[in-house]
Amino acid sequence: MADIAGVSVDASAVIQQGKDLAVAKISLPRLQDHQVYVRVDFAAFNPTDRLGFDLQAFGDGAVLGCDFVGTVTHTHQSVNTLEGKSKVLEHIREQRHFIRPFKQDSDNFRTYCIADERISFKLPATVESREACAIPLAINTAYLALFSKVSLNLQKEAPSNDCHILIWGGSSIVGYFAIQLARLHGYVVTTTCSTQNIEYLKKAGATHVFDYNDPDVVAKIRSLLPSFGHAFDTIGSIDSSSNAAAALNEGGVFCTVRPGKANTQGIPKSVKVTDVFVFTAFPTPHTYRGAVHWPHNPFY
Repeated sequence: MADIAGVSVDASAVIQQGKDLAVAKISLPRLQDHQVYVRVDFAAFNPTDRLGFDLQAFGDGAVLGCDFVGTVTHTHQSVNTLEGKSKVLEHIREQRHFIRPFKQDSDNFRTYCIADERISFKLPATVESREACAIPLAINTAYLALFSKVSLNLQKEAPSNDCHILIWGGSSIVGYFAIQLARLHGYVVTTTCSTQNIEYLKKAGATHVFDYNDPDVVAKIRSLLPSFGHAFDTIGSIDSSSNAAAALNEGGVFCTVRPGKANTQGIPKSVKVTDVFVFTAFPTPHTYRGAVHWPHNPFY
């Protein structure tokens, strides 16, 4: 596909302006190394998009949105894993990469974004775009929570067939992917959910499923499995964090889905508390709300 990295395109975008959204005239950023333009077919709405807006996390001018499925239209000359007409899905980061409509010709507006080939995935023909657009952020969050060195730091393959993990909130989309990833890597999964989702989570790979509304849920979990060493709270509330941590043995490792370890103040000091922040998956440095900085991910 033709390289248009040097072409500047005028555009219109819906941006954050204080506590409101506004339409603004902008210039579509030029492609850099590893980048492609993608025509967006479907985009997901995630809780983090709403939270980013409410907290004004990315500042004025940010175009909010994370997950999409679309078709590659143009590539930077350095790109070698994607080509024009590739169907891809990706999780992108607010503010640095944008989902925005720009004027393709005098009569036609379409939604485009900039994607990075290093964290883009070609969509299998057997997967519907509408379903796939909800995958990237959730599965990235789940994977980082389980295997990142700053989160639970599990081994990529369970060292035995009796390695257990507790995933609190298994029917959340992050929890649902965490169950499947943990099972894929050989871990025995215990999870919680409401009663109507118990069979659903067993089909996803959970061995033991408990009703989180049961006032004795922690006692029942500890009675069945008294030696949990790792727990991932996919909800991030005060109650979910305290309950999930209470099921751990002394010296266990706990990870919350809430960045900054929010709502974990009541967890015993004997438990190591960690968190997960999905934007650390990116191959570039990232600053959140101007206060917390993550360097270049050494994986890339």
